[in-house]
Amino acid sequence: RAADPLRDTAIKALAKTKWHKTEDDVRRAIPAGISGRPMLRAAPAAGEIENVRVETSVRRKELRIHAEYALRSKAAGLRLQAQVAELDGSTAGLPSASMPVEADARGECVLTARWPRPRLWEVGDPHLYRLSVRLVGPDGLIDEYPPVRFGFREVWTEGKELVMNGHPLRLRLPYFVFSVPEMIFFEGMGFNAMEFQPNLSAWYGAWGLFPAEDTVQAGGALLDAADERGWA
Repeated sequence: RAADPLRDTAIKALAKTKWHKTEDDVRRAIPAGISGRPMLRAAPAAGEIENVRVETSVRRKELRIHAEYALRSKAAGLRLQAQVAELDGSTAGLPSASMPVEADARGECVLTARWPRPRLWEVGDPHLYRLSVRLVGPDGLIDEYPPVRFGFREVWTEGKELVMNGHPLRLRLPYFVFSVPEMIFFEGMGFNAMEFQPNLSAWYGAWGLFPAEDTVQAGGALLDAADERGWA
């Protein structure tokens, strides 16, 4: 719970409602286990890329790629290679990066690439890229992580202003958005931002640790649509 503030807050709040009397009651009532669609991915015996996270900075004009890896090969000359592409697969003029990694080791490395003029993702004007990260050795490809889709954007504060990509960010938040069709409906009325599942009792009480795919706001479809349509 110490590492998960949302879960900790939800349990404390639920213990004060009419449905539960104590925090132990809440914990016993929370469904657990796998609540989404599991995915099995075959990993080569020599090693694998375990996770990839993208960090974009408008102020630094750079892309940082955080890659976690586990190598079980003693071969020398292993490298992580990253390439940014448009969604149609074209790579012309887009950054790439490469870094050697130690054999027979596990860790995380950060690949950094300068990117002076990316097309920025904006609220109301989205643009998405796709990142591929590969682990290669002397004999060729060892592993390739599933492509990561991302927008180049950065949000920060200046005084009381919420700033995105260097300009003030003006958000218009509608009533609770349940689905992609409802988001599009609100979009037609000029709204551009959503609060994603603020209902603590449903999130950790009825639906479990994460909502199942057949429930409201589940499966990632709404977040994907927000990226594609330029919603905050």
